[in-house]
Amino acid sequence: MIKNIFLKIQQLDFNYNLVEPDDNFPVKDISLIHYAREYDICYLDKNLPHLVKDKKNITLICPYDFDDTNENIRYIKTDFPKLVFYYISHLFGDNKEFNIDEELSSKYPGAFIGEGCIIGENTEIHPGAIIRENTKIGNNTTIESGCVIGSTGLLWTLDHRTNKKVMLTLTGNTEIGNDCYICSNVSVVRGSCNETTKIKDGVMIAPGSAIGHGGFIGKNTHIANNVTLGGGVKIEQSAFLGSGCTVQPALIVGERAVLGSGTILTTNAKPNGVYLGIPGKYIKERTKNLKGIPCE
Repeated sequence: MIKNIFLKIQQLDFNYNLVEPDDNFPVKDISLIHYAREYDICYLDKNLPHLVKDKKNITLICPYDFDDTNENIRYIKTDFPKLVFYYISHLFGDNKEFNIDEELSSKYPGAFIGEGCIIGENTEIHPGAIIRENTKIGNNTTIESGCVIGSTGLLWTLDHRTNKKVMLTLTGNTEIGNDCYICSNVSVVRGSCNETTKIKDGVMIAPGSAIGHGGFIGKNTHIANNVTLGGGVKIEQSAFLGSGCTVQPALIVGERAVLGSGTILTTNAKPNGVYLGIPGKYIKERTKNLKGIPCE
């Protein structure tokens, strides 16, 4: 694989600084830097050596000014680290591929289940649902028609030389826990690179909502209809998100926090806080028997 990667970089015709390929220092997978394991290939766009100080035996695509004093890292320096990484991701998979597990799909008539999926006991997957590769679903969970679980997200960057949008191949996973109910036409994007989108036990998601890559939804959270969560959003347990909410990428919604209908959250929401408006602002502390919230 490492020779294929070096060949791909050379074909891109960028300015770069390559060390010689070394079969004794392999590349086994692609990863975001926060999830990097030994022998993964990752990238950083800026000189942030503290993010890799504890990493060992990784290959890092980085800018020319990156501090390269960590002897446990093989550095590939270029003017366009992110763009090179996105091109290289195509060597590890293809967003357009969907290999169906015919035997597993036959247990759920009308549904399409990808290879590498694990479905728990007493789980219902309705006709017209699509479960993409490497998805794990727990016990007693329902996935209604029109859902796409483990879908491909639109992560891309622009190659200014060709004015071409270059997609990142998403190689991550999706996990849905026990006793969840996912209503119709919900989209859950899988993790990007060595990343998992996780929905924990007892989560309820109403029709039309969209969960971004690498998201985390804590136990017993209720997500109303047409809610949009950006990539990397973390929702802690027992939160309530009203209809039409939007949470911007990488934000945290604290335990038992409430977002009122139509709220656009642009900052973290603290635990037990009630937030309303555009942008969402803290209104008051959550209390029991709050109107419109079930099972208080």
